[in-house]
Amino acid sequence: RKQYNQEIQDKARALSGRGNVDVNLETGEVKLLKDIAFKPRRTTDEPTAELADPAKAKQILDDISEVAKLISEENLIIEGHTKGGESKFWKTLADNRAALIGKELAKRKVNPKRLRTVGLPGKQGMNRVAVVVTLEQR
Repeated sequence: RKQYNQEIQDKARALSGRGNVDVNLETGEVKLLKDIAFKPRRTTDEPTAELADPAKAKQILDDISEVAKLISEENLIIEGHTKGGESKFWKTLADNRAALIGKELAKRKVNPKRLRTVGLPGKQGMNRVAVVVTLEQR
């Protein structure tokens, strides 16, 4: 992986100190220290993605966008994970949740071309509701 200068390392450490994300510049992992919660969906519902608490998610999304701006030469992979099966419903829901996070970051001036979203339903992923963000070298 690329070596980052001291200024970027210091800013990444400061972002981590806010308690929303932990940035590991060696591995590219942007660990979310607080979950981004989504409104629950059942297979009888439409597989739409909606934040359960937009105000709470805002701080986390703001910090992810700051990471993206700080490490501007890398892309971000955004994974949407669901708990449940791997049927079309769960895959669509996982895809939609990842896409929603991508749209939220784009609203925060992160170039959408730098964002790659992927849904990982059930056992294809972590088999729990989660968002995973990773820096990807271009």
